[in-house]
Amino acid sequence: MPTVALERVEGASLAGVLTQGPMAVSDLVVLLRDVADILHHAHSRGVIHKNLTADSIVRAPSRQHAICVRGWGNARTMNPIELDARDDVFALGVIAFRALTGCLHTPNVSSTEWCPAAPAELTALIDVMLDATPRVRPTSDEVRERARWLSTTVEQLTIEKPRWTPPNGLDRDTHEPIPTQSSSFSIRIGRTRTNQ
Repeated sequence: MPTVALERVEGASLAGVLTQGPMAVSDLVVLLRDVADILHHAHSRGVIHKNLTADSIVRAPSRQHAICVRGWGNARTMNPIELDARDDVFALGVIAFRALTGCLHTPNVSSTEWCPAAPAELTALIDVMLDATPRVRPTSDEVRERARWLSTTVEQLTIEKPRWTPPNGLDRDTHEPIPTQSSSFSIRIGRTRTNQ
């Protein structure tokens, strides 16, 4: 009887991180690069994950590679008629959309519309990953290379743009910014100068 042994991966899942709101762009592009690298490794060997979710992506800093993908129990070998490796790319796009916007992805909504101040190359990559037509989506190798370029580019940028997500977040039902609560509380900070 054939058996399969899977490694137990300990660490914090991305699902837990995403409950706290959007990720920093620099963290997101590194995450995209590393997960796409894992997917490319599997895809180049004819294996599709088939169940990629934020919960299956784990940050395990004690390991040699800090990002791991678990949940390979439903993985399948590629059958070009029934399965497409770009389904994993779509699933990664759904995760990236939520990580960037803080909201779940809905069809016909682009990340460019949600986050106009985000790097255009990043929103364009996420949007093409979420294309309804599988053949239009990039391969995991193309996602990895584009995210690799973005990770080196974003690190060099000094972003002085305003935050593109509302300071109080978005209402999960209406996707509208949550209004700022007015308060009579204020802080005034003063600085004294000394002449030297």
